[in-house]
Amino acid sequence: MMHRLLKHGIHDGIEVHISRVENGLKCNCTCPCCGMILIAKKGKLMKPQEHFAHKSGDQCEFAYETSIHIATKNLLEVEKRIALPYRRKSFDITELSNIFQPKTNDIGIIESKIYELSNIKSEKRLHDVVPDIQATVNGKEILIEVAVTSKVKEIKAEKIKRIGVPTIEIDFSNMDRLVTEEDIRLNLFQNTKNKKWIYNPKDDEIINELILTRSNLEQKISLFVESFQIKGTKSNPAIFNCPSPFNKKAKITVSECRRCAFLIRVNEFDIVCGSKHFMKIKEIIEPNYTV
Repeated sequence: MMHRLLKHGIHDGIEVHISRVENGLKCNCTCPCCGMILIAKKGKLMKPQEHFAHKSGDQCEFAYETSIHIATKNLLEVEKRIALPYRRKSFDITELSNIFQPKTNDIGIIESKIYELSNIKSEKRLHDVVPDIQATVNGKEILIEVAVTSKVKEIKAEKIKRIGVPTIEIDFSNMDRLVTEEDIRLNLFQNTKNKKWIYNPKDDEIINELILTRSNLEQKISLFVESFQIKGTKSNPAIFNCPSPFNKKAKITVSECRRCAFLIRVNEFDIVCGSKHFMKIKEIIEPNYTV
Protein backbone atom coordinates (compact mmCIF):
# COMPACT_ATOMS: atom_id res chain seq x y z
CA MET A 1 0.00 0.00 0.00
CA MET A 2 1.28 3.50 -0.84
CA HIS A 3 2.38 5.77 2.01
CA ARG A 4 -0.53 7.97 3.06
CA LEU A 5 0.33 11.58 3.89
CA LEU A 6 -1.72 13.06 6.70
CA LYS A 7 -3.77 15.93 5.29
CA HIS A 8 -6.09 16.61 8.26
CA GLY A 9 -5.37 17.62 11.84
CA ILE A 10 -7.36 18.78 14.85
CA HIS A 11 -7.31 22.50 15.72
CA ASP A 12 -9.31 23.73 18.72
CA GLY A 13 -11.33 20.52 18.63
CA ILE A 14 -12.23 20.90 14.93
CA GLU A 15 -10.85 18.94 11.96
CA VAL A 16 -8.90 21.16 9.57
CA HIS A 17 -7.21 20.58 6.22
CA ILE A 18 -3.50 21.26 5.83
CA SER A 19 -4.29 24.11 3.39
CA ARG A 20 -6.13 26.05 6.13
CA VAL A 21 -3.41 26.28 8.77
CA GLU A 22 -0.11 28.07 9.28
CA ASN A 23 3.22 26.37 8.69
CA GLY A 24 5.20 24.50 11.32
CA LEU A 25 4.16 24.41 14.95
CA LYS A 26 2.14 27.59 14.39
CA CYS A 27 -0.64 25.34 13.07
CA ASN A 28 -1.48 24.43 16.70
CA CYS A 29 -2.80 21.04 15.58
CA THR A 30 -2.87 17.58 17.07
CA CYS A 31 -3.19 14.12 15.51
CA PRO A 32 -6.83 13.04 14.99
CA CYS A 33 -5.90 9.52 16.12
CA CYS A 34 -3.31 9.64 18.91
CA GLY A 35 -3.72 13.28 19.99
CA MET A 36 0.02 14.09 19.79
CA ILE A 37 1.31 17.47 18.54
CA LEU A 38 1.60 17.89 14.76
CA ILE A 39 3.87 20.04 12.57
CA ALA A 40 2.47 21.46 9.32
CA LYS A 41 4.88 20.77 6.46
CA LYS A 42 4.07 23.57 4.01
CA GLY A 43 5.75 25.84 1.50
CA LYS A 44 6.37 26.26 -2.22
CA LEU A 45 8.70 23.27 -2.36
CA MET A 46 6.18 21.04 -0.60
CA LYS A 47 3.22 21.47 -2.93
CA PRO A 48 1.25 19.33 -3.72
CA GLN A 49 2.73 17.16 -0.96
CA GLU A 50 1.89 19.47 1.95
CA HIS A 51 1.04 17.40 5.00
CA PHE A 52 1.14 17.07 8.76
CA ALA A 53 3.88 15.18 10.59
CA HIS A 54 4.17 14.22 14.23
CA LYS A 55 6.52 16.51 16.20
CA SER A 56 7.98 13.42 17.88
CA GLY A 57 8.93 11.96 14.50
CA ASP A 58 6.84 8.85 15.16
CA GLN A 59 4.42 7.44 12.62
CA CYS A 60 0.80 6.99 13.72
CA GLU A 61 -0.59 3.90 11.98
CA PHE A 62 -4.25 4.93 11.89
CA ALA A 63 -3.91 8.72 11.66
CA TYR A 64 -4.69 8.93 7.94
CA GLU A 65 -7.74 6.66 8.20
CA THR A 66 -9.05 8.51 11.26
CA SER A 67 -8.64 11.87 9.50
CA ILE A 68 -10.78 10.69 6.58
CA HIS A 69 -13.46 9.49 9.00
CA ILE A 70 -13.47 12.87 10.76
CA ALA A 71 -13.53 14.82 7.48
CA THR A 72 -16.45 12.69 6.27
CA LYS A 73 -18.43 13.27 9.47
CA ASN A 74 -17.76 17.01 9.41
CA LEU A 75 -18.92 17.35 5.81
CA LEU A 76 -22.10 15.42 6.62
CA GLU A 77 -22.73 17.68 9.62
CA VAL A 78 -22.36 20.78 7.45
CA GLU A 79 -24.34 19.56 4.41
CA LYS A 80 -26.86 17.37 6.29
CA ARG A 81 -27.42 15.22 3.20
CA ILE A 82 -26.04 12.16 1.42
CA ALA A 83 -26.49 10.40 -1.93
CA LEU A 84 -27.56 6.79 -1.37
CA PRO A 85 -28.17 3.93 -3.81
CA TYR A 86 -31.71 2.60 -3.82
CA ARG A 87 -33.36 -0.21 -5.77
CA ARG A 88 -36.24 0.46 -8.14
CA LYS A 89 -38.24 -2.66 -9.00
CA SER A 90 -37.64 -3.54 -12.62
CA PHE A 91 -36.89 -6.62 -14.74
CA ASP A 92 -35.39 -6.85 -18.19
CA ILE A 93 -37.58 -9.20 -20.25
CA THR A 94 -35.64 -8.94 -23.51
CA GLU A 95 -34.28 -12.41 -22.71
CA LEU A 96 -36.24 -15.05 -20.80
CA SER A 97 -33.19 -16.20 -18.85
CA ASN A 98 -32.92 -12.70 -17.38
CA ILE A 99 -36.24 -13.34 -15.66
CA PHE A 100 -35.63 -16.78 -14.21
CA GLN A 101 -31.92 -16.81 -13.46
CA PRO A 102 -30.76 -13.28 -12.64
CA LYS A 103 -28.11 -12.74 -10.00
CA THR A 104 -29.71 -11.47 -6.82
CA ASN A 105 -27.81 -8.17 -7.01
CA ASP A 106 -29.14 -7.60 -10.55
CA ILE A 107 -32.80 -7.75 -9.54
CA GLY A 108 -34.16 -4.26 -10.01
CA ILE A 109 -32.31 -1.11 -11.02
CA ILE A 110 -29.92 0.67 -8.68
CA GLU A 111 -30.33 4.44 -8.79
CA SER A 112 -29.07 7.39 -6.76
CA LYS A 113 -31.15 9.61 -4.53
CA ILE A 114 -30.28 12.47 -2.16
CA TYR A 115 -31.51 12.02 1.41
CA GLU A 116 -31.51 14.56 4.25
CA LEU A 117 -29.58 13.63 7.40
CA SER A 118 -29.94 14.57 11.06
CA ASN A 119 -28.57 13.46 14.47
CA ILE A 120 -25.10 12.81 13.03
CA LYS A 121 -22.61 11.30 15.47
CA SER A 122 -19.49 9.13 15.24
CA GLU A 123 -18.17 5.95 16.85
CA LYS A 124 -21.00 5.52 19.36
CA ARG A 125 -21.62 1.93 20.44
CA LEU A 126 -24.87 0.42 19.18
CA HIS A 127 -25.43 -2.95 20.89
CA ASP A 128 -22.18 -4.82 20.10
CA VAL A 129 -21.25 -2.72 17.04
CA VAL A 130 -19.30 0.55 16.89
CA PRO A 131 -20.13 2.14 13.50
CA ASP A 132 -17.99 4.90 12.01
CA ILE A 133 -20.98 7.26 11.76
CA GLN A 134 -24.61 7.16 12.85
CA ALA A 135 -27.36 9.39 11.47
CA THR A 136 -31.11 9.61 10.96
CA VAL A 137 -32.83 9.48 7.55
CA ASN A 138 -36.59 10.01 7.30
CA GLY A 139 -36.91 9.41 11.04
CA LYS A 140 -35.02 6.10 10.90
CA GLU A 141 -31.48 5.31 12.03
CA ILE A 142 -28.77 4.57 9.48
CA LEU A 143 -25.16 3.50 9.96
CA ILE A 144 -22.35 4.71 7.69
CA GLU A 145 -19.06 2.82 7.39
CA VAL A 146 -16.07 4.56 5.77
CA ALA A 147 -13.59 2.11 4.21
CA VAL A 148 -10.14 3.69 3.79
CA THR A 149 -7.63 0.88 4.30
CA SER A 150 -10.03 -2.04 4.75
CA LYS A 151 -13.68 -2.86 4.19
CA VAL A 152 -16.30 -4.07 6.67
CA LYS A 153 -15.36 -7.58 7.80
CA GLU A 154 -17.85 -10.46 7.59
CA ILE A 155 -18.12 -10.73 11.40
CA LYS A 156 -19.11 -7.07 11.72
CA ALA A 157 -21.52 -7.38 8.77
CA GLU A 158 -23.28 -10.28 10.50
CA LYS A 159 -23.61 -8.26 13.71
CA ILE A 160 -25.09 -5.37 11.72
CA LYS A 161 -27.67 -7.69 10.15
CA ARG A 162 -28.67 -9.00 13.58
CA ILE A 163 -29.17 -5.45 14.83
CA GLY A 164 -31.36 -4.77 11.77
CA VAL A 165 -30.21 -1.18 11.09
CA PRO A 166 -29.62 -0.12 7.44
CA THR A 167 -25.87 0.24 6.91
CA ILE A 168 -24.06 1.75 3.93
CA GLU A 169 -20.34 1.43 3.21
CA ILE A 170 -18.45 4.21 1.42
CA ASP A 171 -15.33 2.69 -0.12
CA PHE A 172 -12.15 4.74 -0.60
CA SER A 173 -9.85 1.70 -0.28
CA ASN A 174 -9.31 1.21 -4.03
CA MET A 175 -8.08 4.74 -4.71
CA ASP A 176 -4.48 4.70 -5.96
CA ARG A 177 -3.77 8.18 -4.56
CA LEU A 178 -4.50 10.27 -1.50
CA VAL A 179 -8.15 10.90 -0.72
CA THR A 180 -8.78 14.64 -0.97
CA GLU A 181 -11.56 16.72 0.53
CA GLU A 182 -13.04 17.02 -2.97
CA ASP A 183 -13.02 13.21 -3.29
CA ILE A 184 -14.97 12.94 -0.05
CA ARG A 185 -17.45 15.60 -1.12
CA LEU A 186 -17.98 13.99 -4.53
CA ASN A 187 -18.52 10.53 -3.08
CA LEU A 188 -20.85 11.71 -0.33
CA PHE A 189 -23.14 13.95 -2.36
CA GLN A 190 -22.99 12.68 -5.96
CA ASN A 191 -21.49 9.25 -6.60
CA THR A 192 -23.03 5.98 -5.48
CA LYS A 193 -20.76 3.60 -7.43
CA ASN A 194 -18.40 3.35 -4.46
CA LYS A 195 -21.26 2.75 -2.00
CA LYS A 196 -22.88 -0.55 -1.15
CA TRP A 197 -25.45 -1.66 1.38
CA ILE A 198 -23.97 -3.92 4.05
CA TYR A 199 -27.57 -4.38 5.17
CA ASN A 200 -30.81 -2.83 3.98
CA PRO A 201 -34.16 -4.38 5.02
CA LYS A 202 -36.00 -2.48 2.26
CA ASP A 203 -33.66 -3.91 -0.34
CA ASP A 204 -34.25 -7.41 1.03
CA GLU A 205 -38.03 -6.88 0.92
CA ILE A 206 -37.89 -5.89 -2.76
CA ILE A 207 -35.61 -8.80 -3.64
CA ASN A 208 -37.87 -11.31 -1.85
CA GLU A 209 -40.97 -9.84 -3.49
CA LEU A 210 -39.46 -10.09 -6.97
CA ILE A 211 -38.15 -13.60 -6.37
CA LEU A 212 -41.67 -14.67 -5.32
CA THR A 213 -43.18 -12.98 -8.38
CA ARG A 214 -40.66 -14.75 -10.61
CA SER A 215 -41.49 -18.10 -8.99
CA ASN A 216 -45.24 -17.60 -9.55
CA LEU A 217 -44.70 -16.64 -13.18
CA GLU A 218 -42.52 -19.68 -13.80
CA GLN A 219 -45.41 -21.87 -12.66
CA LYS A 220 -47.82 -20.05 -15.02
CA ILE A 221 -45.63 -20.54 -18.09
CA SER A 222 -44.64 -24.13 -17.28
CA LEU A 223 -47.23 -25.41 -19.82
CA PHE A 224 -45.60 -23.39 -22.61
CA VAL A 225 -41.96 -24.41 -22.29
CA GLU A 226 -40.06 -27.33 -23.77
CA SER A 227 -37.25 -29.45 -22.38
CA PHE A 228 -34.36 -30.68 -24.56
CA GLN A 229 -31.93 -33.33 -23.40
CA ILE A 230 -28.26 -32.38 -23.33
CA LYS A 231 -26.23 -34.82 -25.40
CA GLY A 232 -22.76 -34.89 -26.93
CA THR A 233 -19.62 -35.18 -24.82
CA LYS A 234 -18.82 -33.84 -21.37
CA SER A 235 -16.35 -31.37 -22.85
CA ASN A 236 -18.70 -30.37 -25.67
CA PRO A 237 -22.37 -30.80 -24.61
CA ALA A 238 -24.91 -30.15 -27.34
CA ILE A 239 -28.62 -29.85 -28.12
CA PHE A 240 -30.31 -31.46 -31.15
CA ASN A 241 -33.42 -30.21 -32.95
CA CYS A 242 -33.27 -26.68 -31.57
CA PRO A 243 -36.71 -25.08 -32.12
CA SER A 244 -35.47 -21.50 -32.51
CA PRO A 245 -36.62 -19.95 -35.83
CA PHE A 246 -33.21 -18.28 -36.04
CA ASN A 247 -31.27 -21.54 -35.91
CA LYS A 248 -30.68 -23.58 -39.07
CA LYS A 249 -28.23 -26.13 -37.63
CA ALA A 250 -29.20 -29.67 -36.61
CA LYS A 251 -26.98 -29.43 -33.52
CA ILE A 252 -25.93 -26.49 -31.37
CA THR A 253 -23.60 -26.40 -28.39
CA VAL A 254 -24.87 -25.55 -24.92
CA SER A 255 -22.62 -22.47 -25.06
CA GLU A 256 -24.57 -21.28 -28.11
CA CYS A 257 -27.80 -22.13 -26.33
CA ARG A 258 -26.82 -19.95 -23.37
CA ARG A 259 -26.58 -16.95 -25.69
CA CYS A 260 -30.10 -17.48 -27.07
CA ALA A 261 -32.87 -15.03 -26.13
CA PHE A 262 -35.36 -17.93 -25.81
CA LEU A 263 -33.39 -19.84 -23.18
CA ILE A 264 -35.07 -20.08 -19.78
CA ARG A 265 -32.75 -22.36 -17.85
CA VAL A 266 -29.85 -24.80 -18.22
CA ASN A 267 -30.13 -27.80 -15.90
CA GLU A 268 -27.62 -30.61 -15.37
CA PHE A 269 -29.09 -32.91 -18.02
CA ASP A 270 -31.42 -30.70 -20.06
CA ILE A 271 -32.22 -27.14 -21.08
CA VAL A 272 -35.60 -25.42 -20.81
CA CYS A 273 -36.58 -23.37 -23.84
CA GLY A 274 -39.40 -20.89 -24.47
CA SER A 275 -38.97 -20.54 -28.23
CA LYS A 276 -42.08 -22.36 -29.48
CA HIS A 277 -44.58 -20.36 -27.40
CA PHE A 278 -42.49 -17.24 -26.86
CA MET A 279 -45.30 -14.75 -27.59
CA LYS A 280 -47.66 -16.52 -25.19
CA ILE A 281 -44.99 -16.55 -22.47
CA LYS A 282 -44.26 -12.88 -23.07
CA GLU A 283 -47.99 -12.11 -22.86
CA ILE A 284 -48.10 -13.71 -19.38
CA ILE A 285 -44.93 -12.00 -18.19
CA GLU A 286 -45.24 -8.46 -19.57
CA PRO A 287 -47.87 -7.13 -17.11
CA ASN A 288 -45.47 -7.95 -14.26
CA TYR A 289 -42.22 -6.58 -15.60
CA THR A 290 -40.75 -3.43 -17.03
CA VAL A 291 -37.56 -3.01 -19.04
